[in-house]
Amino acid sequence: MKKADVKKTLKNGIITNTPYIKIYTLLNLKNTDQQHIQTAFIVNKKVHTSAVKRHKYQRWMREIARQWKDFLPNNLNLVLIAKPNITQVISLKQLQESFFVLLSSQSKFWESLSNSKH
Repeated sequence: MKKADVKKTLKNGIITNTPYIKIYTLLNLKNTDQQHIQTAFIVNKKVHTSAVKRHKYQRWMREIARQWKDFLPNNLNLVLIAKPNITQVISLKQLQESFFVLLSSQSKFWESLSNSKH
């Protein structure tokens, strides 16, 4: 995902919060023939000073986004930003469970996105 796309998604996207990650979603109406979801993962030094730990959280977010891809429209820009309390998460499974709760609680929002899938 290009830097300009990330900035546009952060500025104009729909914000969804989980206890550990903030998610910005934006439908890319300009490029409707896009064949895949564009994703960006942000883990600041405020989250953890160790690059190894930051990369671990980034891998976890990438895995969750990979599992979501079948339920989301192809012309979607998705930016996931780790919150500092992601350091309290012990395993990827715990993080996935928090996302499952999000998907369940906001089913109408996710259904509207999946209905626009091409």
